[in-house]
Amino acid sequence: MFPYPRLLFLLGLVLALLTAPAAFAQEAAPRYRLTLIDGGITPDQCRVSFSVGVNNTGGISTETVQLVLSTTSGELAVITVPPVEVGRTPVFELSASLQGVAPGEQLFLIDVLNNGVEYGDTPALQQNLVIPQPPAACFTGNGADGSGSFFVTIPVFNIRIDLLNPTVDELAFLGGIALGVLLILLLPILLLRRLTRKPPTFGTQLPPYATIPPVDPGSEAGVRHGWQMAAQSNLLSAAPTPQAVGAVKLLVNADGQYLDGWTLTAVRLSQYDQYGRVSRSVTLADAGAVRALDKLAHDRKLLAMEDADRRAATVEKRVTPVARKLGDALAKRITERSAVLPIALDMRLRGEHGEVKIVFQLFRYEGGVWRELKSWEPEMVVTTGVIHESYTYTIHGQNQNESFKDYKRRLPLEIGRMLAEFVTPPESAGAPSLG
Repeated sequence: MFPYPRLLFLLGLVLALLTAPAAFAQEAAPRYRLTLIDGGITPDQCRVSFSVGVNNTGGISTETVQLVLSTTSGELAVITVPPVEVGRTPVFELSASLQGVAPGEQLFLIDVLNNGVEYGDTPALQQNLVIPQPPAACFTGNGADGSGSFFVTIPVFNIRIDLLNPTVDELAFLGGIALGVLLILLLPILLLRRLTRKPPTFGTQLPPYATIPPVDPGSEAGVRHGWQMAAQSNLLSAAPTPQAVGAVKLLVNADGQYLDGWTLTAVRLSQYDQYGRVSRSVTLADAGAVRALDKLAHDRKLLAMEDADRRAATVEKRVTPVARKLGDALAKRITERSAVLPIALDMRLRGEHGEVKIVFQLFRYEGGVWRELKSWEPEMVVTTGVIHESYTYTIHGQNQNESFKDYKRRLPLEIGRMLAEFVTPPESAGAPSLG
């Protein structure tokens, strides 16, 4: 045991007494004292201005407070004061318009508030001034002094801002609030528009060559008309067997550029049987998907890329989101019983008469390649100045050895392949792609 217990107790008591003031000082609250450096009426007699020193004689301050200039009638100006270091006395300028202040002797008060509450025991500064009748020019011009003050208090944040004389921080704050209000107002409008927006309708317009006067089916005009109705797209649907014959149609502009001048207006997917399209399976692409495909079809820089592999990879990447969305939507309308039916992918296009052309090409399979036999432009009847045309691609239904799950997984891939074929210009007239 320690031989001098009383001495040990006294040493502990002395240490406690010595450290207590330090601990108290660390926990002491800030204590602000205001000093009026200068103040009075501005020379133009339009405003009142004060220079105030704020001295911290207490503990460390970590809070932002407000320096408020007021009269018995109400507040005139408010500025923000950052935390003041102990022993420092920064000087702040308070200025306010005299508009609305009654002429004669007025008592001005300058106080420190924290969110509208008096900060500590800081005494307010008081200054009596004789207010003259301000000249009329003070409140009729657009200058700094003539603009006056217009205070707005934002209750949620308990902030008071002079809209006619805002600081940079106040402008940024008001801009943030305005942006937030704009977003709040726009969000329901955009949501409602998206919920009520319908996909572009496919329409029922016939191509301008569909209806012609009666002709001999064996004549040149009759044979061409037959092939025109058989040609569904820019792909050959005939199997590559010896002496097989097939036709394609190409939508070009007046200079022969593929799809230039044509606008994609709608995309439709549907199953079909011997009676036609199955209505319950009809799936229309939304406006965003149609615009994306139309933009891709007119990306001349990409589609003219010499590196065929890189071009194909880029096209596939851009059509994949649209194909996946269409495939998923169509799969919800297909049952295991109806999955065997083939699917038609229809692309509706529109062009201005005189700016676009429709070209048909007839091919025969000889010597292992497709050889062009002839090409022609159809006779058309255009009454409105607008030509409506469409491409139709065929996607096979569920195969015999394919599960329903695998079939639904294949759908987006097949749709993507057809969309890529749609936007890609033909390599050459003598080498058409196969559907």
